Amino acid sequence: MNALREKAGWPLEAEAQQRNGQLEELKRLVSAIPDSVPPAVRTEAASALERLESEWAKLVPDKLLAKGCLRC
Repeated sequence: MNALREKAGWPLEAEAQQRNGQLEELKRLVSAIPDSVPPAVRTEAASALERLESEWAKLVPDKLLAKGCLRC
């Protein structure tokens, strides 16, 4: 099944889960930025995370998103 997904251009579910885990870790890090950091820096970090999430969503086939594989 994975070989078929690779040929069809689908990312492997394991890779998708790994990337989703990395996004979750980045979210945790961005939310943990202390208040002592200037607001502009916190805002830029949050914006960069949103852009990254948006780009990742474009790479993931809709069928995987519909199955909920990446939004567990």
